Amino acid sequence: MRNYKTKGIVLKSMNLGEADRIITIYTEREGKVAAVAKGIRRTKSRFGARLEVFTDLNLIIHRGKSLDIITNANTIDPHLGIVSNLDKINYGYAMLELVIKTAPEGQTDARLYQLLAAALDYLNKTDIDSGAVLVTFNIKLLAITGFLPNLSVCVVCGDKDKRTVKYSPADGGMVCGGCRASGREVFTVKEPVILLAHRLLYKHFVEVEAVPIEKRDVVELARLLRFHLAYHLNIKLKSEAFLE
Repeated sequence: MRNYKTKGIVLKSMNLGEADRIITIYTEREGKVAAVAKGIRRTKSRFGARLEVFTDLNLIIHRGKSLDIITNANTIDPHLGIVSNLDKINYGYAMLELVIKTAPEGQTDARLYQLLAAALDYLNKTDIDSGAVLVTFNIKLLAITGFLPNLSVCVVCGDKDKRTVKYSPADGGMVCGGCRASGREVFTVKEPVILLAHRLLYKHFVEVEAVPIEKRDVVELARLLRFHLAYHLNIKLKSEAFLE
């Protein structure tokens, strides 16, 4: 079929010509898609403000030869609680940037759409620290994509009983003192940070409020995940560097 229906969240947009925009969307059915919204910059556009960043939508998209074309868009949630709050906007953009940089176009993963939708919905409604929401999203996304660092055991010998409080980017996780390779960079990670990572990984967003969270542990866990992304995926997030 040349047309397909899907849910999708707007990640970014850029102008095309005099009246159009290319909208990048993470969709439930098709993964990351770049599609044209024709005439959206005209005053009487039929899309109105429905294709703004952060908006969750029901879409009908026409498959084009080079770029797909958005033919219909109905709002599920504009996430006004995010777009009206500068702090939440900044943390929300960090989530979108991570999806943009980790999700290849055309590779479908409904779990990633559902995770992003749940994270934005929670950020939209909650009053808890936005940094905690972001680091929860990041750790869950890395688990879905298979890039989560191993924070449970020594990644070299597999021993759970040894004291593993050093994170090694090169090894992709925690290493004990006996397995630490000379010359390899490692970072000390406090045990409460490792415990926090496990708690956030297995909690739904609505359960995060019940997790005892120290701001310093959130900051340290976010930094560890940034090191991991930079080393293994060659990804440096501009938004998270700004937040830091």
